[in-house]
Amino acid sequence: MGVNWDIICGTLGRPHLPLLKWCADPLLLVEPQEYELYKSLQPHLRYKVLPESGKGFTYMMNQMLKTANDMGLEYFVFTDDDVLGIKGRNNINENFKTLKPEGAKERINQLVELAKKNDIAQLAVSFSGQSWGAKKTWDEPAGSWGVYISSVKALRAVGGFDERLWLFSDWEMSARLIQAGYRVLRNNLLTFEHKMRGMGGGADWLYQNKAKVQEACQIIQTRYGENAVRIKWVEKYGQHEIRFNWKALKTN
Repeated sequence: MGVNWDIICGTLGRPHLPLLKWCADPLLLVEPQEYELYKSLQPHLRYKVLPESGKGFTYMMNQMLKTANDMGLEYFVFTDDDVLGIKGRNNINENFKTLKPEGAKERINQLVELAKKNDIAQLAVSFSGQSWGAKKTWDEPAGSWGVYISSVKALRAVGGFDERLWLFSDWEMSARLIQAGYRVLRNNLLTFEHKMRGMGGGADWLYQNKAKVQEACQIIQTRYGENAVRIKWVEKYGQHEIRFNWKALKTN
């Protein structure tokens, strides 16, 4: 018998539904005022309306976790609404090929089963930049920004996502799981392309919210000390970003 899992996407009132063509039949969490718009754009998809509006990204992630638990899922695949597509390869030396929705779902299903079999609490799918030059199939988490395969039981056991964090709550969850003794890994045989609002062409999104991002960095640094450091080249441009020392977290 297979693992009970599902794909859950959080939208936060951003109508990027055309970009969700990469995945087959996701469950979308939408804010109340956006439901009619989303439903009119993609009436065939599954929807759940969030209890409240304007509570932010991390609130939405906890609602995804709650939804997964209410559905009786063992694992849920968290995906951003701005993921453009999934690419796959059979081994680390091959080039990536774009996967159609059913093919992407089947490859993710294989990873979910591997996660369950190997007692992995959270498995990040590489985004395209992380997969460049990867030397091995399995790697340190390193942050994902978009697609995570997560154990419902493990995430609930460590208290869910920290809603004080406006950003980086997914990375912080990985760090907290590792400190609690859970296995957290990244897989380099799948990768996703991301229309990121936070970096590159989407830098304005981070800059406009830099105070909230800075506050999140401060909370994380207070909690993890020298195992969480700010990226200086990002701060040079008036933005803020954090990086975890994953190996040190594992040994502490």
